Amino acid sequence: KGTVNMTRSVALDQTNKLVSIEHAERGLACDCFCFECGEPVVAKKGEKNEHHFAHISNKESCFINPESILHKFAKQVIIEANRLLLPAVPNSEETEAKLWQFSQITPEVKFGNIQPDLMVMVDKDTYFIEIAVTSFVDEVKLERIKAIGTPTVELDLRELLKGDITIPSDAAKDFILNQLEHKRWLYPIAAQVQEEAVNIVSTISASQTHP
Repeated sequence: KGTVNMTRSVALDQTNKLVSIEHAERGLACDCFCFECGEPVVAKKGEKNEHHFAHISNKESCFINPESILHKFAKQVIIEANRLLLPAVPNSEETEAKLWQFSQITPEVKFGNIQPDLMVMVDKDTYFIEIAVTSFVDEVKLERIKAIGTPTVELDLRELLKGDITIPSDAAKDFILNQLEHKRWLYPIAAQVQEEAVNIVSTISASQTHP
């Protein structure tokens, strides 16, 4: 699945949501816009050539980063579903993964010096969701998350770019919402993980003081 292929098969509708060429109405009736430059596009769905979106001005296709498409799609499906299967929060009474139902979702809201991809509320509790495709939460951001003290989960969606799953699609949506293996809590850190880190540090410092 090459970049050109994906970029010509995806556009944005009037509400700024991703639309695949399969689900778009033919011609200008699709009422869609280029993901990259915002120009109106036509849905070309003839008999001979591969179906694709083309700029209304006939200019060359824009280069669209597949990572950007996936990042936007992931946020879109979580907001629309208003729920997410997540592993148990570390150090909590829970031990099993469960389906979280959100009472509120806000994308890209600023919290001091960080801006999580999604801020979600469950009753009165706040959580951050980070969507990682190429850029992941680094040490600096993690320290800021810890300082704020908001539980944060990261979704690692690299697999979706490597595989044969089309974006947008129901299969990609299912992967994001209902699979567990790509989700991990960045904060809080599980007690045993923290303990292991402390033990490693104390072992290193002991070996330095007693050669």
